[in-house]
Amino acid sequence: MKEIWKDIYYTDSISGELIDYRGLYQVSNMGRIKSLDRIVNRVRNGKVFSLTIHGKVMQWKYNQHYWMIGLMKNTKARFFLVHRIVAHMYIPNPNNFPEVNHKDENSWNPIATNLEWCDRIQNISYGTRSLKHGRAISKPVLQYSLDGTFIRKWDSYKDAADALGINRGSISNCVLGHANCYKGYMWKPLSYPIKETIEPYVNGRRLPRKRAA
Repeated sequence: MKEIWKDIYYTDSISGELIDYRGLYQVSNMGRIKSLDRIVNRVRNGKVFSLTIHGKVMQWKYNQHYWMIGLMKNTKARFFLVHRIVAHMYIPNPNNFPEVNHKDENSWNPIATNLEWCDRIQNISYGTRSLKHGRAISKPVLQYSLDGTFIRKWDSYKDAADALGINRGSISNCVLGHANCYKGYMWKPLSYPIKETIEPYVNGRRLPRKRAA
């Protein structure tokens, strides 16, 4: 598929807000986003001078289940879901549907041919999504403290989330390896025999095991 680029300019299907980054950023039908060459004015030592900023293809940022991108305009940064930008720019929406579905059920695949507009019911019931979701939240999960000490086995993500008043999706992210800890605990898939201690995790870095005295 040939890559096509367009200036980012659309009316959001949910908020009705006009999103206008013309002359600043472009999005392609392959899901890539790039900044454009532009000249900006800067002040140094009381003098105004012009500075040329060269455009480049930007890196996506991961946010749980989707890719996001940060766009800057008038010194203000905003973050957007990449797949929604692509859908607004390349997929017709005659029924004014609010949500975007990934046809292959891979939320990290934001190319235009993989996207379609839908309503909420269509989105959550599409393909095997409901079945996968039900299986995921019913899987057992192991809870560990950040020092690596086993706390308990939960019969399902849902049981753990409901009992502790936390988000089961974030527990799932830990189990799948997308996050290291959540709400002060590490969450691991069930394995036998259950380990009473695992590698500790504190302050964003894994700590070496303490040697036995």
